[in-house]
Amino acid sequence: MSAPPSPLVNRRFLLLDGIGRGGMGRVFRAFDRRDERIVALKVSRDGERGGPDHPFCEEFRTWSTLSHPNVVRALELGRVEDGPIPRGTPYLVLENFRGRPAHRALRPGRAPYAVLRRVAAEVLAALEHVHDRGVVHRDLKPGNVLIGRPSSSGPRVKLTDFGLAREVGRRSAPGAISGSLPYLAPEAILGRAVDGRADLYACGVLMFHLATGRLPFRTDDAGDVLRWHLAGPPADLASSRADVPERFRRFVARLTERSATDRPSDARAALALLGNPFRPARAAAPIAGRAERAALRLAVDATRLG
Repeated sequence: MSAPPSPLVNRRFLLLDGIGRGGMGRVFRAFDRRDERIVALKVSRDGERGGPDHPFCEEFRTWSTLSHPNVVRALELGRVEDGPIPRGTPYLVLENFRGRPAHRALRPGRAPYAVLRRVAAEVLAALEHVHDRGVVHRDLKPGNVLIGRPSSSGPRVKLTDFGLAREVGRRSAPGAISGSLPYLAPEAILGRAVDGRADLYACGVLMFHLATGRLPFRTDDAGDVLRWHLAGPPADLASSRADVPERFRRFVARLTERSATDRPSDARAALALLGNPFRPARAAAPIAGRAERAALRLAVDATRLG
């Protein structure tokens, strides 16, 4: 009679609870016995056995270059050898940030203007760092913007999930759309090369949603949503939030311009347009070589596990 599987992943991570689920995997809160800390464990959805070409390798390669207070940190890349998750499944070890998705942490449509402004500024601070590293997030949406408990300086915001992130200027395959449809920039829909201004567009749609409690279009039909992104009426806050200052309304309208050239040139310019309400946190230098070492270890593990 075989012994039951260990409740620990690799005799190290004790899974505590599930905290998220996405297209590429599930996320658990776990206790790391080795380092004696709580972490988030993102586990590949299908238990795929890939080598260095596994999607988690590319995600970690991108994510590990980022080190900023407004970005969740990617700590390690590994593969399950034993425990309650199928053997061979790749996983990412992430910083455990006790925040909730933006649309759950706030009350969309009822969040005070000061809170909206602070959230926008912290998201832009994260994007400034990400874009400076030559990366486009490509999946900015409420579920990937985590907001912790408010402090005296306002909400604490962190950007997470870099599964769709790519280098600036890369195009999608013809006919392929990557990202969440309500937040897709027109150039991404049309298969053109994207840069940080695609993330700024998504940030504008996000802030409209948080400010009004709805998206800028009143339809659930995918075709109609695509048409709105390409040629719909402007995202105008004036009729929905009379208490929001004109400056913030112009900010959202500029970020959601259909042509990328009509948007702010980068996250710094968007912060200036917003009227930056806080001193941006400084980024730390990333640890060189982490992604390469992790990919090599994953390849060795794949060979050893057959």
